[in-house]
Amino acid sequence: MSLAWLPRIALATLTVGAVAAAIPLVRYVSWRRALSATVSRDSRLLLTARGPVEVLTLGDQATGVPVLWLHGNPGGYDQLSRAVLARAEFREGLLSIVPSRPGYLRTPLSSGATPEEQAHLFAALLDSLGIPQVAVVGVSGGGPSALQFARLYPSRTRALALVFAITSRTPPDPVGRRQRLMDAVGLDDWYTWRFSTRFASIPDFDPADTAMVRSAEALLASTVPRALRRAGDDNDQRQFDRPDGWPIDGITAPTLILAGTKDITVPMAQAEFAQARIPGARLVRIAGDHNAQLTHAREVWGAVRAFVLDPTAR
Repeated sequence: MSLAWLPRIALATLTVGAVAAAIPLVRYVSWRRALSATVSRDSRLLLTARGPVEVLTLGDQATGVPVLWLHGNPGGYDQLSRAVLARAEFREGLLSIVPSRPGYLRTPLSSGATPEEQAHLFAALLDSLGIPQVAVVGVSGGGPSALQFARLYPSRTRALALVFAITSRTPPDPVGRRQRLMDAVGLDDWYTWRFSTRFASIPDFDPADTAMVRSAEALLASTVPRALRRAGDDNDQRQFDRPDGWPIDGITAPTLILAGTKDITVPMAQAEFAQARIPGARLVRIAGDHNAQLTHAREVWGAVRAFVLDPTAR
């Protein structure tokens, strides 16, 4: 072979490599743009006495049992509304009030940074909606503000459900150098996109279960775009690591606690901590990790729905 061909071969190789590298990037940009365009399509922004709150309401206000759903982190109103309440079996008979907590999507962090301030914000939201009393469901990082609502507003709390929820001081998740670099160059949602094709790697995940797949896709989408959720997530990490934690004594509402026996994201000790301090709290152990909210959805969310419909039933 003549050496004169070497530059051409090298150029062709580089071209093929560049095209191969560009295809995933184009797919990622398209995926992120599509999610960003629909992120707040279902919600509205209410101005309360405590500040603006983005919220979605689902169900009949005249007949549904009012439930305040407080999402984890990162997330927004779209996390629970699309990953859980999109399934009719989990929302039937309920009037679901699903806000974005402060710092997430269109709810500014100025509306309430601490769990206590968020509890006051949600009381103001209920005032704006004309709802006197609710069952409160705190999921994962929504646990602290759910606990504070139940503590500070006992007469407005019909029941309290803690679902794989943080209940006491938790060290913040470390952010590695790679994630910081991706954030800096605008590829902050890259890893989420890459994981969107790897659901089968989740223990107990059933790719043939279409409802499970749809919920997983919605849950993953509720972290995108990260730029619209970063203020809330960063604040949550600070709040979770408060040296003094937050008080939970004095909660009188009927309380259901669900926790995963293999959960390392929110360990079982968090659930046991709450059970020991809330009189009469019932702890249900789910055989799974933090993803059991997806893989054991009927067991988890079916139990939550049954509880908020009748908190006194066993």
